[in-house]
Amino acid sequence: QVRIGTLPIDRIEAFARDGRLDEGLRKTFARIAVLQRAVAAATRQVGRLERERGEIVSDQDRLRKNLARVPAKSDLHGRYLGRMTQQEDRLDALGNELAKARKSEETARAALADYIARL
Repeated sequence: QVRIGTLPIDRIEAFARDGRLDEGLRKTFARIAVLQRAVAAATRQVGRLERERGEIVSDQDRLRKNLARVPAKSDLHGRYLGRMTQQEDRLDALGNELAKARKSEETARAALADYIARL
């Protein structure tokens, strides 16, 4: 027994192109491939945003250490604070983007699961 939802997309696409299968079945596999690609794209987007967030958090740690080592009123200190402010703004935006991306991923997974369940 094979679970269609767990097959790699290249296998699904191969079935969609397989001339030995009837047209209806090929269309079904083609639709599953489209839905799987949507899930994969949403998952990649979540991963990209999470990596960006991790990079910012790591850079902020570096900036905090640097801030502790430079004179408080120096240009460099101000530059570090400005950079941290920019990063905090980006982290706020990333929080919203991640929530939307996770919702998109959840919606894509549900669409795929619903389609397969109706087969």
